[in-house]
Amino acid sequence: MRLIICLVFSLLSLNSVAQDFYGKWYVKEIVASHVSDMTTKQAEILLGTSLNYEPNKASSNKSFCENASYKSEAFEESDLYNYHKVFFNDLNIPSNSTVTNIEVYCGTKPWFNIGAFLIGTSTGRYFVSYSGYVFELVRKNT
Repeated sequence: MRLIICLVFSLLSLNSVAQDFYGKWYVKEIVASHVSDMTTKQAEILLGTSLNYEPNKASSNKSFCENASYKSEAFEESDLYNYHKVFFNDLNIPSNSTVTNIEVYCGTKPWFNIGAFLIGTSTGRYFVSYSGYVFELVRKNT
């Protein structure tokens, strides 16, 4: 019974995080990087990029997806490292946490733009992983 309660709570938390990212954001800063085909200067050009997520739409500066869908999955630290090459410590996330990995699809295909791979935390912090860099996001005041 305890396992079922924990599972239900985890799913509710995952769903809550998964929908908390809807809205307008901008790329604030680079928080981590690993091997990339982009230089740091090229990555810095992405600072200030506007991102917008709605239930059926996504946009990144001038790139739009009118048929967006989102795939959410709970990640432990090992999953985060295997997928994005960062540890919780790199993002100042407590070591016993779980994060939500969110992938944006345009129709049935992955959306290959900055903003297509989000990392959400239970504290409301969001990051975007793009081409070997992880950037912190800040919600725009609307």
